[in-house]
Amino acid sequence: MGAGLQQYASEHDDMLPFATRPVDVAGGSVEPLASIAAALDTPVPAASAVGVTVSEVFVCPELRTVAQCRGWSYDYTPVDLMAGWIDGPPQRGVSDFLRRDPMVVVITDSAPVRPGSRSGAPLGCRNVLTIGGSVEAGGPQHSVAPRSVRW
Repeated sequence: MGAGLQQYASEHDDMLPFATRPVDVAGGSVEPLASIAAALDTPVPAASAVGVTVSEVFVCPELRTVAQCRGWSYDYTPVDLMAGWIDGPPQRGVSDFLRRDPMVVVITDSAPVRPGSRSGAPLGCRNVLTIGGSVEAGGPQHSVAPRSVRW
């Protein structure tokens, strides 16, 4: 996933893939999967009468059933920001906004919060990919918005 996002960004003026709805391949919502798939030269997940066909790159080994239903095993956190962005083009604005902090999460696994997570942790113990490219278990050190921004 990280390689696909980096490849896409390098080919699109440092922007993240545009998406304003969560991925639902059966419902026709395939972004950011289509953009990541193109960057990785892999097939885009597709729905058919027998289910969803999905490339292994989009499947977390622990969450195979999620991928078979939705088309991938992950969540793309910029979706909500892009859907509600009001200051100029959302793809550019959100990409620039999120790049302020390399620890901002752009992709999480879609598992429920795992047991043993600390109370109050924004992402519990999900596995995360940050905009800076690190992949690790989530927790209170990660956020979905840059820490440098004051609300």
